[in-house]
Amino acid sequence: MNGTNPKSTASIAGHPIHPMLIPFPVVFLVTAFVSDFVFWATDYEIWATASVWFLGAGIVMALVAALFGFTDFFGDSRIRDISDAWQHLIGNLVAVVLAFINWFIR
Repeated sequence: MNGTNPKSTASIAGHPIHPMLIPFPVVFLVTAFVSDFVFWATDYEIWATASVWFLGAGIVMALVAALFGFTDFFGDSRIRDISDAWQHLIGNLVAVVLAFINWFIR
């Protein structure tokens, strides 16, 4: 290693794209959880419908963010040498698969 931090392969004007996108799936999936809880508490069907849409939006945005994350991950071998990067990749893949299963069974 040359002593510098790995650089993002996918960036706009030096700003990495992946970190700019990750808040979207997080917010959509957390909002799906909240709307599920509100549906459970109120039994208003609109909240169950909202949850399905939030799950779908969260999955789509997670896949978009993943495209840029994969670009960074596979674009610089120094990133692949970081164990936290592997944990981040695997953990988020598991989360998106679980969200997809949740969305599919609805």
